[in-house]
Amino acid sequence: MFLFFYGSLMRGGENNHLLAGQRFIAEVTTDPFYRIIDLRHYTGLVPDETGGFAIHGELWSVDDKCLSELDEFECEETAFARRPIKITGHSGVEAYFWAGEGASTT
Repeated sequence: MFLFFYGSLMRGGENNHLLAGQRFIAEVTTDPFYRIIDLRHYTGLVPDETGGFAIHGELWSVDDKCLSELDEFECEETAFARRPIKITGHSGVEAYFWAGEGASTT
């Protein structure tokens, strides 16, 4: 599975240790359909098809075990959900989007 990371899971980020043993692919930029919102202690990615921006981040390949652990880390205790993301030149990529209050900007 290919995942896009834009925050603490990126190389050098405080949660990057969760990607130990996984494969960094490249620094990438999304298509311009997203926004990053401030959630106080962290940031959240939200879709914005009409006024969005290209978001810089990292593309990683993760195995099923890591994906399950990341889903638990990102989704079970918070309002994040893993969804497809548009990155030119890459298909089948997903990212963790904020799905809580204020998630919809369009």
